[in-house]
Parts: sequence; C-alpha cells; structure tokens
Amino acid sequence: MYRTLDTYNIKPSRLIHWHMVENFNKLLEEQNLLADYRECFEALADGKFEFTTSCTYRNYKKFFLAFYQSFGPFSAEVSFNEDYHPEECGYNTTVNFRVDRDGNYVFALVNVLAAGVGGKTSSEYERRKTNPQPPFEPNCKKEGKIHDWHKSE
Repeated sequence: MYRTLDTYNIKPSRLIHWHMVENFNKLLEEQNLLADYRECFEALADGKFEFTTSCTYRNYKKFFLAFYQSFGPFSAEVSFNEDYHPEECGYNTTVNFRVDRDGNYVFALVNVLAAGVGGKTSSEYERRKTNPQPPFEPNCKKEGKIHDWHKSE
C-alpha cells in the first residue's frame, strides 16, 4: 500500500463555532472519513488549523466539501509527502485550494519528485521520473463550483 504523510494548513474566512464543528463531525462520519481526520478535531480544539495525518490523498476532496458545508469559505494548502520512500528520491504533492462564499473554487495541484542528497540523481529517480507512480494525478489548475467539482472527481 502506498503511504503518505499529509500536512494540512487551513484558513477559514470566519470564526468557527462549536455547533459548526458538530455538523462537520456528522458530515465526516457520513462519508466514513472520521477516523482519517481525527487530528483535525484535535487542532480545532486547540484553535489551530494545522494538522498532520496520513494516507488521505484519495479522500481530501470529500474533506474539503465537508469543511465548506460546515464552515463556509476557506483556503487550504496540503502537502502529501511519500512515506517510506527510497533514500535517493521521494514524491511530494502540494495542493492549494480556495473556495468563496458562493462555492466558487480555485484548485491547483503540483507534483515534485525530489532527488536525493546533494541533488544527485539515482537510477530509482530516473525510473520514477519516466514512470510516475500512482496515486498521483497530473499537475493541474481548475476553477468552478465546489459541488460540481466534487461530483466529477
């Protein structure tokens, strides 16, 4: 199984109230995402919106929709770093996301395959560069409505 170490930094546009958190909890539970995002609730309780979790690459879009439905407009940066990668290289994906109060979003995804120490390339680096590994999707930038985006993913 491919594993990632995921770092979320979320900036809501308004103050978060606890009744909103209860709704968020319910939405994550309905989507079977509650266990994946347990660290988010610990961060919310501390008044922070930065947290680290693992292996959420396949579900972060559902998480974004639930966050929007619960808290309204926000921006987020998420970094997915390959966990247990070879020493000579490793994948990283950065997602930047912003959604306004009308549900209009801007989404950008950038993948980077980092070379090992000293910038030297290895045979593993060259192999991965010519044959990208899943679950990474191509670099992209998209705009639209969050509800339409979620349905098409």
